[in-house]
Amino acid sequence: MTYAGIHMFMDKLNQLINCKDNPLFNNHAIIRKRPQLQLLYEDLGSMAQTLFIDKHQDLHDLEKLNDLKQRFVNAAEEAQYIIEICFYHVFTLEIMDISLHMGTLVPP
Repeated sequence: MTYAGIHMFMDKLNQLINCKDNPLFNNHAIIRKRPQLQLLYEDLGSMAQTLFIDKHQDLHDLEKLNDLKQRFVNAAEEAQYIIEICFYHVFTLEIMDISLHMGTLVPP
């Protein structure tokens, strides 16, 4: 994941936080997580600003900065993966619930 990848992930987070029109995003499980998603969004933005945009003059700390950037990217990738798994689970349950109400799925 590059800076552009982090930016795209942040755009997706912003949609999850602010989208009130999409019924999939208005699921009660997602609504409960919005404050946490907002904090993640803000923290990612702050770290991305510090690591990728702000100018760093001290070449002595360049190796540490590059290591920190890589660790940040790894953490962002893991956060994206966890969020995708959570929302996959939420959407799967939502689809199963709809199917049960329509009578097209037999409960276990």
